[in-house]
Amino acid sequence: KRGKKVCSVDKANVLEVSQVWRENISKLAPEYPDVELSHMYVDNAAMQLLRWPLQFDTMVTGNLFGDIISDAAAMLTGSI
Repeated sequence: KRGKKVCSVDKANVLEVSQVWRENISKLAPEYPDVELSHMYVDNAAMQLLRWPLQFDTMVTGNLFGDIISDAAAMLTGSI
């Protein structure tokens, strides 16, 4: 069962485009008051996904980070 949690993954601490991503995701959040939004830097998100995958319900990110995260997640199921 879904937990109504969304984790936005970016690198806003060093990439300007990620700062814009985070701002826009944060602007959308009030439109979904029943969904809990959190933010995580991509390097930490990759580690956390492998360490404790059940903490995530839904992850959203741009294409570059999404490709990396999905490859890491594939390891959890034994595919890739």
